[in-house]
Amino acid sequence: MGNSIPTRISALPLRGFADRYIVNLSENEPKYSASSVFYPYQHHDYYAMDSLFLSPFKEEEIWDFHAVSHFQLGTFGFFALRAFLRQSLGLSAVQATGLSRQWRSHLAKVQLDDYPISFLDFIPSLVSSESRFETEFLTESGLEKRISLKHEKEGKATMIHMAFGNKESMPLGVSEFMQDFLSFSQKEHSIVTAYIRKENSSYLYMNGREGNPRVFYRESNVEHANFLFLVANLEKKKLLR
Repeated sequence: MGNSIPTRISALPLRGFADRYIVNLSENEPKYSASSVFYPYQHHDYYAMDSLFLSPFKEEEIWDFHAVSHFQLGTFGFFALRAFLRQSLGLSAVQATGLSRQWRSHLAKVQLDDYPISFLDFIPSLVSSESRFETEFLTESGLEKRISLKHEKEGKATMIHMAFGNKESMPLGVSEFMQDFLSFSQKEHSIVTAYIRKENSSYLYMNGREGNPRVFYRESNVEHANFLFLVANLEKKKLLR
């Protein structure tokens, strides 16, 4: 790398366009420039996370999470998705720094040895496995590697699911995958929102208060290696008396 100066990439939402960003890049740089530092910020906009975490890769990357003080499983999911996609291209492990105390205590509940991420901050080891985030969401996605995590707090929950790699079987369609997820999640919870991302498209599922869900479809201009990613916000079902 020598003494090259990292390029700072900042995600700045254009007024009126939450899913579009200004990215500081030179016009004639190579496919993967030497190194870059990314600065995510705290929000809950899945389109914005998609634009940032699935932006063009750099040869080496450092992600500074100082501005994301509160732990969000969805944010971690998008970050982990980027790390696995980089790994599929043979790029170096992405580096993470600036993690708050809350982030470090929550990441202790994840089996981080499974993730191609280099943490520059100390992450403690959890002695007990009872409070881990790993959950068994079993669905045949047609992809080899699968990871499911679930974080519950005060009657609400966030769940992420990632699948990567090719198999000989036909990939599961989004509608079939969503049916499997609804069957799994709605035993105890109701879905508020869900964001499903494939290598070339995305689906935003929003459950209206009147019980009429809406689905928004968007195609992506940049294709990645085959993957399926889900992040969902859930609410605990109220018991009928």
